[in-house]
Amino acid sequence: MHCGRAIAGVIGENKFAYDLWGDSVITASRMESHGESGKIHVSEDFKNCLTQTPSKGKGLKTKVDFIFEPRGEMEVKEKE
Repeated sequence: MHCGRAIAGVIGENKFAYDLWGDSVITASRMESHGESGKIHVSEDFKNCLTQTPSKGKGLKTKVDFIFEPRGEMEVKEKE
């Protein structure tokens, strides 16, 4: 899971398709391809979004305490 800016829209003239574009989408896709079975893989940006104080205008209002287990650094193909 990752968070960030993205653009979404409908493309096509005869056959329509809904699609998403942007660096956040590419990052999430690369993370998915390097994920481990049975685990939820989150980016540092996503973790920060979950744990920020809602009073500062960002983050989620939640009563759940999340437990994150570091997976370590990993190398992924660079965005083009």
